[in-house]
Amino acid sequence: MANLTDLYPEREPQARPPRPPELAPSKHDGLAITAFITAFIVPLIGVILGAVSISTAHRDGRRASGLAAAGVILGIIGCIVYIAVIVAVVKAHALPDPTQQYVNCMQAQLNGTTPPAYCGQNGNP
Repeated sequence: MANLTDLYPEREPQARPPRPPELAPSKHDGLAITAFITAFIVPLIGVILGAVSISTAHRDGRRASGLAAAGVILGIIGCIVYIAVIVAVVKAHALPDPTQQYVNCMQAQLNGTTPPAYCGQNGNP
């Protein structure tokens, strides 16, 4: 059977790229555990602690802890949820108060003035 270099003499066999050095096994350090727990309570702190734990692991030549990565991911998700809740609350407060609208319509009827535009035909919202 013919060798590939015999069939394609113009192509030289390529050398394999060097393998990266093996990292030491991961270790659940205090920052990783704290990042995971804090991600549920104060997500931004969980993201920061998880990122610090991951960078410390890489600096020390070991694999990053899965708890640190989970703390970062859960912290980001928690931040998104917190922002969504804040936006929803702000939007809810920006809406007009239906009770105040009703009071304004009733006052306009009692005073005999022109009711506001949001009042219905008989003065009720």
